[in-house]
Amino acid sequence: WGRSGHGMFVIGRLTSSVTLEQARAEIAALQKRWGERYAGQHSPGLDGHSLHVEHIRDRVLGTARNVGAMLWIATVLLLGLACANVANLLLARGESRTAESGVRLALGSSPLRVARPVLLEGLLISLGGGALGVLLSWAGMPILLSIAPAEIASLEAGIDGRVIAFALVASLVTGLLFTLAP
Repeated sequence: WGRSGHGMFVIGRLTSSVTLEQARAEIAALQKRWGERYAGQHSPGLDGHSLHVEHIRDRVLGTARNVGAMLWIATVLLLGLACANVANLLLARGESRTAESGVRLALGSSPLRVARPVLLEGLLISLGGGALGVLLSWAGMPILLSIAPAEIASLEAGIDGRVIAFALVASLVTGLLFTLAP
C-alpha cells in the first residue's frame, strides 16, 4: 500500500495507565510528525486524511446505546403498567375478602396470619408472571433479533443468568410491593 493506502482500521488496547485523551494526544503528535516528514509526498487529494482514536464501545454500539436506553425505559414503563394492573386486581380481590378478614380477626387471628395467604398469592402470581416473561423472552429472542436494526442485531443478545436473576428479583420486589400496597 505505501503511504497512499486508504481505509486502514486498527484496534488496540490501552494499558490501565493511559487514558483515551492521552492516546488521542499521542496520535495527534504522531500525525503531525508524519505530516512534516512526508510533506508533499502524498498523492493529490489525499492530504485531508487523519488519524483518530475512539473507544471500541462507541465504534461497535454507535446509536445502539441510545436504542438500548429507550428499550430499557420502555421495559420499566411496561413493568409499571403491568404491576399497576395486577395491584388493581389484587385490590378488588382484597376488597371482596374484607368480610372474611374481619371474621378471622374477630376470632383471634393475628394480622400477619390474615395477611399471609394474600401475600403468598401475590408472590405466586408475580413469580409465575416473571417465569412466563422469561420463557416468552427466550422463545421470542430469535424473532426480535431478526427484525431488529443492524446496530442491535449485531450485539450478542440473549438470556443468561443475569437476566434470570433480574427477572426473579423484579418479580419478588414487585410481588411484595404490589401485594402489600392494596
